Amino acid sequence: MKTFITIIATFVLLQSASAQFKSAGLLAGAGVTIVDVSKVLEPYELSDWNTYSMMFKGFAEYSIADDQAIGLEAGTNRLYYWEYPALPYSWYNWRTEWTTNVVAYFLKDFGSRFYLQSGVGLHIFHNGTAAGLMAGGGAQFYLSEQFVIPVFLRVEPIFGAETPVAINIGTGLKYNFQK
Repeated sequence: MKTFITIIATFVLLQSASAQFKSAGLLAGAGVTIVDVSKVLEPYELSDWNTYSMMFKGFAEYSIADDQAIGLEAGTNRLYYWEYPALPYSWYNWRTEWTTNVVAYFLKDFGSRFYLQSGVGLHIFHNGTAAGLMAGGGAQFYLSEQFVIPVFLRVEPIFGAETPVAINIGTGLKYNFQK
């Protein structure tokens, strides 16, 4: 409930702050991370791993032209899972690799339905920070003039160990401040 109130308060503040704010919203997606987990964790002999990816992000966009905006998003990415035996013991070491990240991006609308975006960002791992890129595109489905459901495909290479590349499809909810 606290989070919901915070989101609503943020929308109200952004609405009153400037007519240039285009939109704000939340995104969620899932997909796969292209990475060789065994190379990331050399010299360990992995007993289990997967490369399922997920992302959860919030964003805000600022209009710079009728069909262009700059945006900032913040959130988290699940990249992959790994597990290996902790020899000579009988237990396993394991972890799911998540990053907290912030991305600044440029967005170009093509009509009111389709868009492309690209940006740069930082990914904070449990043991360090790495730069990353983001490129994607999608379609928008209008529930009303203000509420939009974006559907997207995006690619996020992260310049860390073995350069994992998360490929996600997803959706979310977007609130347009401009009518």
